[in-house]
Amino acid sequence: MTPNQKRVAVAHLVAEFVVSERRACLGVNQHRSTQRHCTTRSEEEQALRTRIRALAVKYPRYGYRPIYVMLLRDGYIVNRKRVQRLWHAEASTNRNTCTCLGQELTGRETPRALVSMSRPASIALAVDMAEP
Repeated sequence: MTPNQKRVAVAHLVAEFVVSERRACLGVNQHRSTQRHCTTRSEEEQALRTRIRALAVKYPRYGYRPIYVMLLRDGYIVNRKRVQRLWHAEASTNRNTCTCLGQELTGRETPRALVSMSRPASIALAVDMAEP
């Protein structure tokens, strides 16, 4: 269970069975500090996510590394690992995108890289040569 799911379970136990938060946390195996912690995204991170999304739409074939360099050139003071984490978090929220955020997939299309990885080399080569 995730901490958020445990928070909901603790709230349910406190409301339904009228037990203390301490006992409910003990039963769900969650620390009380985790129970009370509220995650908030700063305005800086929201701006960074928006800029990453805009760059991904503008340059759909780029990955997080070129986007990281562009962010540095734009004046953002950001760590590469942070850009990578945000990049993958944004990609996981939008499941209709390929590994790069800007490349939208429609219908039953599959990216060429996935086709060539799932087939033997001779078949993949024949497919690539047959397509203009």
